[in-house]
Amino acid sequence: MLKKNSMQTQMRNLINESFSKNELMLLCFDLGLDYDNLEGETKVLKIQNLIGYFSRRDELHHLVSAVNKKRPSLSLPYSQPQVITKELLVFETSTQRTILRIIPSGVEIHLEDSQPGKNDRRRTLSTEEVTRILQEKNISIRPNYTKNSGLFDLGPRKNWLYSKRIYSTPEMLKEALLNFLKQLTDSYDSHEDNVTNVLLLDWDWNNLKGKQYEEFLNALLSAFPSRNDLRRMLRIEMDYHLSEIESEGKYIDLLDELLIQMKAFGRRQELFESAIRSRPQNPLLLELKRKSRS
Repeated sequence: MLKKNSMQTQMRNLINESFSKNELMLLCFDLGLDYDNLEGETKVLKIQNLIGYFSRRDELHHLVSAVNKKRPSLSLPYSQPQVITKELLVFETSTQRTILRIIPSGVEIHLEDSQPGKNDRRRTLSTEEVTRILQEKNISIRPNYTKNSGLFDLGPRKNWLYSKRIYSTPEMLKEALLNFLKQLTDSYDSHEDNVTNVLLLDWDWNNLKGKQYEEFLNALLSAFPSRNDLRRMLRIEMDYHLSEIESEGKYIDLLDELLIQMKAFGRRQELFESAIRSRPQNPLLLELKRKSRS
């Protein structure tokens, strides 16, 4: 396997040789980025920083997918990295975020804090503690902490913040936490969970009713918590521009309008398949996949 720096150097050179400046500007636009905002005075430096932008976010596959669509014959030196741990983002601000991670000994709760003089906070739950939480459904959620955040307890681990922007209701957060913890105790067949070629034929995706529609909406909100996340996925996976329905209203209303348009175009199932390809470890999407097949 190519070392990371060598792979990115070859990727940079191939893109530089295959794309003019104007074509690179269009590529950036399709990825939801502004070419002029990329650091560097020359095209090759901007390409290097474009690669770095996606690499730092572990989303290099988005860039590769977009390049392949425009240059199908171009073979970029890239292979999807193996997923070492599963993660669930529950809280995020400009300086802090809290992530749950599945580790060999159980689950780690990690508050990352970039504020000067502040330290990260880490706590763990053993496999036995996770099993008890699942058996007793020992999750407590208090949504009225602040306007934008609430608090939750996972068994003995108390008073962790969550973002209402990501989980708009306590029920949505509880379901996400339960589904995430189940990943530690459930044994998944790797072939069964291969999501690169998802075929979901059991649900009538264009006529989702009540709870089904709500679960689909919440899954999209969990997997793509910002407009830029959603915009990038739609452009790369579906060649669809969110600007066609862009509004200044609430993000949840934009997602609702997107589902209405996808129904009109007969593309709701394609939307789901695209979402799960883009976010294959999202617990709400995985649970929706399981339900749609049952």
